[in-house]
Amino acid sequence: MNVLQRFYAILAAAFGLLALACAGRIAVCGGREIWYVPLVLAASAALMGYYAVQAGKRKAGKNE
Repeated sequence: MNVLQRFYAILAAAFGLLALACAGRIAVCGGREIWYVPLVLAASAALMGYYAVQAGKRKAGKNE
């Protein structure tokens, strides 16, 4: 796995944790008007992680 893909995977994990923290904070504070923010963060984290893994698999397949 390339350094850049590894960095993207680490960022995706961090964004996933931040999405959980954001969702918890919104649930506790009652922020009903911004309920979509954790969903956007979680979706972007999932896509970032997925593409980081897929890019690593494509490069590994080309080298062999």
